[in-house]
Amino acid sequence: MNSRQAIIVTGAASGIGRQTALLFGRRGWFAGAFDLNEGGLSSLQKEIGDANCFIDRMDVTDPQS
Repeated sequence: MNSRQAIIVTGAASGIGRQTALLFGRRGWFAGAFDLNEGGLSSLQKEIGDANCFIDRMDVTDPQS
């Protein structure tokens, strides 16, 4: 069983959301990062590392998303 801590961050492609994901990623947490900006998410994942981050497009104003 994996006991690694994880966090989900919306608005993770830029600004406070990105900095939050980076902070937790640097502290060894696994980050689930979501945003509409796919390019920003891709660069975030490269910075944190594929093994430390899952990214996906999400619109928090759309319940189906």
